[in-house]
Amino acid sequence: MILIIIVITNFLLILSISLYKKIAKIIINQNLQKIEWVRENTEITITNKFGENIYSIIKNKNISPYNSNYQQVIDEEISNLLNKKYTISNPLLILNPYGTNNLGLNIYFTTEEKMEISYTISVNDKDIPDFSRTLKNNESSNYETNHSYQIIGLVPGKINYVKLTGITENNEKITTNFTVDMTSIKCQSDTILKNIDGSSNYQLTDGLFVLFGLDKAFYANNYIYDNNGVLRADLVLNNYRSDRIIFYEDKLIYSYDTNAIAIVNRLGKIEKKYTLDGYTMHHDYIIDSNKEKLLILVNSDEEEDKTIEDLIISLDLKTGIIEEIIDMKKLLPQIYQTAIMPESGKNTYGGTGLDWIHLNSLSIVDGKEDIIISGREISTIIYVQDIYNNPTIKCLIADEKVYEGTDYESLLLNKIGSFVNQAGQHTITYVYDKNLPDGQYYLEMYNNNYGKSSTRKDFPWDSYLGVGTYNSGNTSKYYKYLIDEKNNTYQLVEEFDVAYSSIVSSIQDVKDNHVTSSGKSNCFAEYDMEGNLIKQFNYTSKKYAYRVFKYDFKNIWFK
Repeated sequence: MILIIIVITNFLLILSISLYKKIAKIIINQNLQKIEWVRENTEITITNKFGENIYSIIKNKNISPYNSNYQQVIDEEISNLLNKKYTISNPLLILNPYGTNNLGLNIYFTTEEKMEISYTISVNDKDIPDFSRTLKNNESSNYETNHSYQIIGLVPGKINYVKLTGITENNEKITTNFTVDMTSIKCQSDTILKNIDGSSNYQLTDGLFVLFGLDKAFYANNYIYDNNGVLRADLVLNNYRSDRIIFYEDKLIYSYDTNAIAIVNRLGKIEKKYTLDGYTMHHDYIIDSNKEKLLILVNSDEEEDKTIEDLIISLDLKTGIIEEIIDMKKLLPQIYQTAIMPESGKNTYGGTGLDWIHLNSLSIVDGKEDIIISGREISTIIYVQDIYNNPTIKCLIADEKVYEGTDYESLLLNKIGSFVNQAGQHTITYVYDKNLPDGQYYLEMYNNNYGKSSTRKDFPWDSYLGVGTYNSGNTSKYYKYLIDEKNNTYQLVEEFDVAYSSIVSSIQDVKDNHVTSSGKSNCFAEYDMEGNLIKQFNYTSKKYAYRVFKYDFKNIWFK
């Protein structure tokens, strides 16, 4: 009897705790919708924790930077502070006011003469070189009297010495110095990456490497590194990695949640948000600049128990209207019908949706309403034309055995040469070259050289000599195909070996160099135009990072 009473008492206690948590969550969510509550629970103040006269934010832990009320309250608080006059010698300094960059310092002041502003960040560490940039002003000219910037480059865990320089159009200079104590700031990624110099005599391109999806579900912020492998920015996300950063006008676009995308300005303020109701993102999104639309790889929340990773939607950046434009089941029905669920009854994510094609990248064809996509599960590159009105497959690039006996054999381009086709490829990228004849273009990709198809036991891997397994392989490759539409051919015109990665990987052209990411090997690298390694960076990870791209952030943070 006593035991029964104890069991019932414990059950009631657990039930009451669970009920209390649910009620508390409801109340918190209701409060977050009230700007008065957010205003009462948000404060910009000087604590001297980060240095003399440096403001920071104290707020309720439940307030996300992606809360619209929070962004408005911060705007109000900054406007109030700007009622006072600030000079280059005595600027208004606020550490990460909008909550979108843990290592960002916003600075505001005016000058009597029009000036262009640059800065240098130094720390007392021989392994961390100085970081210098010229700031981009929001006005029509970089020489202005009103100044507002987000300084990028503060090093976490260090005392940072900042030298600010203003120069007039007559080349007159004024400098000021201040200190930012970041010793209390810790990020979930390495502060300094180990790096290996390659054999190339070429230099790294100007820019910053962005590490996307570090450890996937564990840490998801966008970690930004300089050419010395030093962490210089930490873009805060909510519950999902970004797949890339898109530069739109003078702002950044990136995903921050499984079904949400933000437009963020150069000061870190979230200017606009989009929610993809009914869909969940995966793998990639790109911008169709002509239409001002994002094209996004998604799962349908309604279809997730049936199929996954086979849909593409468009998001109109002006209107917010979402349209489902491509369902690969309709474009490749015979391939879809031959796929079977793995014996475990689960896909690679643990769900029950059939992952029959596994779309993992998008690339738009210049000047057309066409895209080129990658189907990892069938090791196929797919050209889809007229995507908004009547999407149809124009051509396929794959080993001919994959489509043997299907109606799609006629869509296959003819291979010139005896090379091994791409296997488990990522980041297929269309490359226009004005020097090529009409009807010719390049396709670049990270050829993972990975040989597995979970939904097709009879996939012809014997045609793919040298492919690796999930955990091991000799090498992955950078591949560049020349496509000739008039002759319906493709040929391999450039390749070089990169660190093996069965999944999670990327390639990107940056000027004349190639940036690659080999997630399963926990590294990224930059190669010269001939495929010689310039430098490789190694990071610490429990699993891997999704991909790495490099951007110069000009006309955003820098001139």
